[in-house]
Amino acid sequence: RALCQHRNMMASTHTQPALVVFVVLVALCSAVVVAGTQHDGFTFTSVRQTPAYNRPEHAAAAHARAASVCAQMTVQEKVQLLHGTGWGADVYVGKVKGIPRLNFPDINLNDGPQGFRCNGLGKCPGGTSTQYPSGLTIAATWDPEAARVWGESMGKEFFGKGAQVQLGPGLCIARVPRNGRNFEYMSGEDPLLGYVLVQGAVEGIQSQGVVANAKHYVLNNQETDRMGIDVHVDDRTLHEIYLPPFGGAIKAGIGSFMCSYNRIAGDWSCAHNATLNTALRGDLGFDGFVMSDWRATHSVSIDRGLDMEMPGDTFFNDKGLDSMSADVNRSCERIVSTLAKITGLKPNANSIDTNVSTAERQQTAFELALNSTVLLKNDGGLLPLKLAEAGGDGGVRRIVLVGSDAQSPTTGGGGSGMVNPSYLPSPLDSISRRVGPRPNNCSQGSFEDGVDYYHTDPLGSAPADSVQACCALCAAENACSYFSFKKSDKTCWFKSNTNGRRSDPDVVSGSCRSSDANATGVEVLYAKDAQSALPLLRGEDTVAIVFVSTDSAEGSDRSSLGFSQQDNAMVTSVANAQKQTIVVAVAPGAALLPWNEQVPAVLFPLMPGQMFGDALTALLFDVSPSGRLPITLPNKENEQQWTKSQWPGVNGKVYYTEGSNFGYRWYDSAGVKPLYPMGHGLTYSTFEYGSLTVKAGPTTPSQTISFTLSNTGSMPAAETAQLYLSFPSAANNPPKVLRGFRKVQLAAGASAQVLFSLNERDLSVWSNTTSTWGVVHGAYTAHVGASAGDIQQSAPFQI
Repeated sequence: RALCQHRNMMASTHTQPALVVFVVLVALCSAVVVAGTQHDGFTFTSVRQTPAYNRPEHAAAAHARAASVCAQMTVQEKVQLLHGTGWGADVYVGKVKGIPRLNFPDINLNDGPQGFRCNGLGKCPGGTSTQYPSGLTIAATWDPEAARVWGESMGKEFFGKGAQVQLGPGLCIARVPRNGRNFEYMSGEDPLLGYVLVQGAVEGIQSQGVVANAKHYVLNNQETDRMGIDVHVDDRTLHEIYLPPFGGAIKAGIGSFMCSYNRIAGDWSCAHNATLNTALRGDLGFDGFVMSDWRATHSVSIDRGLDMEMPGDTFFNDKGLDSMSADVNRSCERIVSTLAKITGLKPNANSIDTNVSTAERQQTAFELALNSTVLLKNDGGLLPLKLAEAGGDGGVRRIVLVGSDAQSPTTGGGGSGMVNPSYLPSPLDSISRRVGPRPNNCSQGSFEDGVDYYHTDPLGSAPADSVQACCALCAAENACSYFSFKKSDKTCWFKSNTNGRRSDPDVVSGSCRSSDANATGVEVLYAKDAQSALPLLRGEDTVAIVFVSTDSAEGSDRSSLGFSQQDNAMVTSVANAQKQTIVVAVAPGAALLPWNEQVPAVLFPLMPGQMFGDALTALLFDVSPSGRLPITLPNKENEQQWTKSQWPGVNGKVYYTEGSNFGYRWYDSAGVKPLYPMGHGLTYSTFEYGSLTVKAGPTTPSQTISFTLSNTGSMPAAETAQLYLSFPSAANNPPKVLRGFRKVQLAAGASAQVLFSLNERDLSVWSNTTSTWGVVHGAYTAHVGASAGDIQQSAPFQI
């Protein structure tokens, strides 16, 4: 019903789709307050209370229960909990065999960090799951409440498919722009962003009785030579840049970690005592369990911090662990106490074949894509598009969509982060519905009861309450002419033909016989390339929307940051023929935009998930974008001039000699202006910052930073206000570092006072000499603005 209501709103020229704005105030290790915020539409808000699983009394009870349960196990039964049953042995990516005599359930583990995927070995589940926006895309919301909703919705699907552990979220820092897995990781290029956002994601996942898994710990920042690259990094950079996102996961009470494939200073990550025992359990206070990445165990390293070998038992077996009973018992208690806290040690009887991609969860995927898409430029206010009215003057009368992604969009990456979409509305279909609904014959009931048009069709499926609703959904899709509605699970399968007719009493099929006409008189046309588009582009009342994409996957780094030569040439050709050209550029991370100056508007959705088409349509016509870049977009390849020893490595070793000086921090230090800075993103309104003050906080050395934010435009919109600090020179920091952010939704003409509170940790750096945090004393400057490259006001203060 929710999906149908959403579709009805999208089909109306005069009705705006529901705008969900996730509004939460954030700063590192501190509370932030906003006063006088006015909201347009409706909002998702929550009172951020400590989840039950993360409360001390609950944790204490879980540890006591774990001690009791493990005490009842034989040594062999304990060892059985410390390894998987083998890769490919089950429909889940991983499984740990339970102990029936103690009513201890099997532990089912499954990928991935942005939705439930098949196991990659040909044993894909029969039921649907939702392809949500990727981790990096969620980082573009700059909103922990959006991350919580994302985690909660995924957690429901994992639980609904019988899994106790979700292998996500991914938290690695986007150090190298060409890392093939950057799209999976929700930290972007700044540790504060990851630290804050992961807390919402973990709380959301684990609120559904599913254990979250933080990966890949740690220094897993490239795919080139990933199975053996030896990473060398100084202790300060490790603690200030690469550990904080994982520390945020621990603050949220995450149950498990996954150690990575790489080596660290010679030792394998899954046997590295300094990062697993000293840093993770000591400095960060983690009390859950650590599993290896699949086949990342190289020794019996249980005494060095590893608790569970996956996917099999090459090393963690009865023989290998024979003389390590104390370690075995400790790991047993870590695993059991985590499951006791989060799952209650209850078996999950749900089937992996369950259809879990409901209308409600598809609506969530739509809202998340809506809130994460970044408007990079909008010269002349081309967006939002204003349609011509019948008989009136002005407005857009023809919309030409160019490029194959308009019809078959790229919406996600590959590898462990891959999810098969349950339903994939194309931009062409969504925009056509928004411009004007097409008539159909569904009211005539031309259906065949007991007949299934049984064949594989790329159009996919969607939930529907009835055959009538299924027919209406089909009629709304440009490519759908026929449908088959399965009554038992209320699934509507879209068909382009009636091939494969067979008898099935559980299915009703039919034709929606939709017309190509629409009531508004506005044309929506599709051209697969520039050559076929050029004859359609003439006229001042015509707008071209060009779609380009590039993707990436686990296992290799990207060969370049560029789109294909064909895509770039297509943009240039269309822009030369029609000045009102909008580019929609889908990418798994940083990308080069050589045509940026040739077009007036660019939208950058990253990896937006299956509801991309509907979200894009809402942004083109009705809703002000609110996404912000979690990364920097460079002017050219290797703009930072990485040496081979820094990336991808020489003789199997890579050295992080740049320290924290990459991403926006490098651009500041080098005095280079990027194409678009981290934090950048436009809205359909304008904002003004004023009255910045810095005052001493209630305890030394805390500080309170206050300013006024005003929406000076004519549309409701969300501004992500960002706080950066310039440290005293003694800190040896980059020119400025992110220390807070706040997404504020304001009605046109409304204002809000925004406060950031800085505590001792915010004003500290890590000492390689003392291995502790220490406050840096001296002259600071607080900067507030809309991005790392758009500072609106600055104020000095002294510590």
